[in-house]
Amino acid sequence: MGEARFTIQVDEDTKAELTKLARASNRTAAQFLRDLVEDYVRRQREEAAHDAWFRQEVREGIREADAASEKEWIPQAQVMTEVRAALEAHIAAKAGK
Repeated sequence: MGEARFTIQVDEDTKAELTKLARASNRTAAQFLRDLVEDYVRRQREEAAHDAWFRQEVREGIREADAASEKEWIPQAQVMTEVRAALEAHIAAKAGK
């Protein structure tokens, strides 16, 4: 893959601070900016991929909920009762050790 060049303008104070930060990590300002830009682009791609995955999961969940006749639904109160009982049993078992 080829490389492209960007030219940006910043005020002198920003340039001086950037140069100082880059030198502290043994890099040039250009290397520092390249790493920063590449990291930003990577994070944006990851966020977009996660968003697409999440939206698909939501669509699938809605599809499953719409097909309610095919599912066995358990009332929330029953689930909470069973979870509390399991938690209490676990706590009691830990206390008995």
